[in-house]
Amino acid sequence: GINAEYGVTHVIFDLDGLILDTEILYDQAIQAVLDPFNLTYTYEIKQKVMGRKYHDAMEMIRQELEVPLTAEELVSQSMAHLKEMFLKCDVKPGASDLIRHLAARGVPMCNATDSTTQEY
Repeated sequence: GINAEYGVTHVIFDLDGLILDTEILYDQAIQAVLDPFNLTYTYEIKQKVMGRKYHDAMEMIRQELEVPLTAEELVSQSMAHLKEMFLKCDVKPGASDLIRHLAARGVPMCNATDSTTQEY
């Protein structure tokens, strides 16, 4: 068949960080919320919250930096920044070429993400 040459029958992409360069956007959005309080979202804090659900991460950031907002407010405000940023998000180098290549060969594709629908 058309896919036999590559042995590829289907492709599932992880949208965040693989197709779209979103990781830096999360950092920028969080920092934008913290700026009015002269607080810094450090790499040390980022390491502590990586892999957690967004709300849980915001609660940890709130506690770690003693942010005078609730976790819900941190989520809401950072999501407002992200909404604008996602509209300008860059596709990772090579992603468009790979998608076009697979599409031209009839390989079914889809995106997977553990982000919430609120984020997209």
